[in-house]
Amino acid sequence: MANRLTKRLLLALALLAPLAAPPAFARTETIAGWRITSGGSGDGGYMARLTRRTRGWSYSHYIEYWRGNGGVVMSDEFRRGRCRSGDESAIVPLDLGTSRSSFDQRLASYLRECPLPRAEAAALRRSLARAWPRFLRQARRAEAAMAAELRAIENYGR
Repeated sequence: MANRLTKRLLLALALLAPLAAPPAFARTETIAGWRITSGGSGDGGYMARLTRRTRGWSYSHYIEYWRGNGGVVMSDEFRRGRCRSGDESAIVPLDLGTSRSSFDQRLASYLRECPLPRAEAAALRRSLARAWPRFLRQARRAEAAMAAELRAIENYGR
């Protein structure tokens, strides 16, 4: 009897599996010391994160796309020893989270607040120049996943 019940349960699970939502994409890679992570945020959104940690400093740039917030949630944090600089999470226009010029302006501000030696700051910027295109690709992928989800919701029942 237990064997028959197990078979029925497995058959039911096999039939229901295609109805389950596909898992959100997840990707992590490291380029020039920067860790780029993207995928589902765990609370219904899609995120992309750019982080780097060294002995002397750390930086985290995080963006998350959610349904219906009219933009992207963005936060930045730069730390050097006890000095911390950055912006708390805020909803900003979509393009601000992926704007390199805006990012560079914030980074310059953080480096004024928590300065690095000139050579180290230059090395940070060079490594960032190598990692940014991949981060941008992952951020756009997260944005596209959210847009696809919104279209599916819009078209539900049609």
